[in-house]
Amino acid sequence: MNILNEMDKTTISLDKFNHIKMMVLNRKKLYNEALKIGEYIWNTILENHDQILVAIRYILALHSSYRVEQASDRLRIIDKPNLCDKSIFWINYVKSVIYTSEGNLKYALLFIEDTIDYLSFLDEIERKFISGIVYQRLGLINDYIGNLAVACKSYKTAVKYFEQIPDKYYLMKAYHNVANIYKLRGNIEEAYRYYIKTGSVAREINDISWIGQNYIDLGEYAVSKGDIKLALENYKQAEKILLESEDEYDLFYIFASYIELYCELKDRDNALKYYMILNEQPLFMQSAYIRLHIEFYEGLIFKLSNNTRSRANAMDIFERIAKDEVIDHTISFQALVNYLDMLIEDMISTRDEKIFNEIKSLIKRLEEFAFEQQVSNLIAKAFLFKSKIALIENEIDNSERYLKKALQLAEDYGYDLLAIQISAEFDYLNSITHEYLTDKISIQEKILKSRLNSIVHEQTITRPKVVKLDKTIPIGFFIYKINDKFILEYLFKEYNEVELLIQTMKTMIPKFTKDIHRIENYSMIFKNFNDYVFCYIFSGPGYESNKKLDDFINAYSDVFSNNKIDISTLQTIVKQIFI
Repeated sequence: MNILNEMDKTTISLDKFNHIKMMVLNRKKLYNEALKIGEYIWNTILENHDQILVAIRYILALHSSYRVEQASDRLRIIDKPNLCDKSIFWINYVKSVIYTSEGNLKYALLFIEDTIDYLSFLDEIERKFISGIVYQRLGLINDYIGNLAVACKSYKTAVKYFEQIPDKYYLMKAYHNVANIYKLRGNIEEAYRYYIKTGSVAREINDISWIGQNYIDLGEYAVSKGDIKLALENYKQAEKILLESEDEYDLFYIFASYIELYCELKDRDNALKYYMILNEQPLFMQSAYIRLHIEFYEGLIFKLSNNTRSRANAMDIFERIAKDEVIDHTISFQALVNYLDMLIEDMISTRDEKIFNEIKSLIKRLEEFAFEQQVSNLIAKAFLFKSKIALIENEIDNSERYLKKALQLAEDYGYDLLAIQISAEFDYLNSITHEYLTDKISIQEKILKSRLNSIVHEQTITRPKVVKLDKTIPIGFFIYKINDKFILEYLFKEYNEVELLIQTMKTMIPKFTKDIHRIENYSMIFKNFNDYVFCYIFSGPGYESNKKLDDFINAYSDVFSNNKIDISTLQTIVKQIFI
């Protein structure tokens, strides 16, 4: 607090001094002290911009200390007509903050986008800092909505602004947000790079709370890499540091990390140990957000038991969370997914086919919830589950249709890891033979064969894992003019190595305009456009190859529409796209 002791209060107004003091107290997470100042000055007539700023700081302190309803009430009092542009800017910003906490993301986005229009009213020095704050909030809301591509761009814009100001605290937070987005997208190594940047700044400014958080993040990275020993070492270091922190809420995050890890490892005893620590903290019970997480963890721990009553308790908890008011859409969705996981386990173990109708109903609820929340990755996951139900019911076309919808959402909104997982299901779908449709097998066996059980269980684990992809090896690319001849035959391998494969393809291409065929370890994709059939032969993952073929056709559709084909140019293009 030296900045306040050394400041000559006679050189600035009392309103500005209180504004700066509350800003420093909020930064240090001393919310109760900030609130005392706010309560003291609240009855002052709010006539000028400096007083409005103090009120805004007070409202933000209320929000930060989880008094969202009170913050909302006070905001309505100062939101008066005929305010100056700067006051309107800050009021709209705080509206965005409060609407985010209330789960009204549509209005949160509307108000933060509106604040961008007011940035031009700020002077140059002020504009750099405030622009960073606005784009940070814009990133956060898009993060919640599930638009990771826009969130990542917004956070990186915030980084650019914060790099231009001397206060490193906000740069540290921006680095952390970028890291989290990369983690959600499944780019673990890029996330790690930004976590290292975050930790470096935290140590530079000696922010104990953020140094502790950085150890948690490094622990999460280690879990994603499969290094549990290193993860626990980082968690222990975080716990040691955060016990010295002035903010008791910091401890929630480290204990929550322990619980999630031990539940993932199916270590019920250790998960229960840290759950009991969380449950014994009266301060945590003041936050609806933290209470929700504690209840969810209780469900996870009950789920780990083989005891019938405990598993029933877990289902009751997940059902209750799903029905309650949505505080965190991710937790509400995860509660339903864990309930679904348990239903599938019960059906496989008991062979009670009546449970299948419950499974279908629950997946429908997941879809309805995802659309209600308008969160893209949740919708994509619901479509992924629906594709498996369609497959179980022998509706191959519908299964493919739902997979395409899921993949499109994952790709459009930047969920790279989810897109990879869905792509793998395309390959699996294309590998299933027609015997799958005609086999007289039980629903339980179809669930296993469809991989619904493994897909759902995979989605109960929130930490992204490092995914090792098989390499796609291109074999050949061919263009055939219907009822005429081949106009392009491009081989990536020596002909004698794949002679039989090429001969087979040439007998098939006049008959197929859109299909995927597998011969041993090789795949052939056929697609037509106008008077032409395109065929790509490869080994390895299929959907990425399918997408490359689509990209080629879409990029050069004019050439084939006008029949203005230059073979040498095509060969160069094929090499660039497929290698």
